[in-house]
Amino acid sequence: MANTFKVVTFAAEPASAGTAYKMYTVAGSTTTVVLGLIVTNIHSTAVTVEVELHSDTGSRGGDNDVTNGISYLVKDVSIPSGSSLELLSG
Repeated sequence: MANTFKVVTFAAEPASAGTAYKMYTVAGSTTTVVLGLIVTNIHSTAVTVEVELHSDTGSRGGDNDVTNGISYLVKDVSIPSGSSLELLSG
């Protein structure tokens, strides 16, 4: 099976504080691997961010058996003005 690479970028999302923003939804019967994720603050003051990974998978079995779980990649992290935070690097 061939690999398809995609680049997903956003301007200034979300438009207002406290508003969740869905960055990417995986198509059915598809496996997605995220190779990198950088959050950048383009505002003039510090911002606080959280990034969640929502799993909508069925039961995998084994010791780490979580169905439809939510994992925080970061929660309530402050990013200074003009700075960025690299969350995933591959």
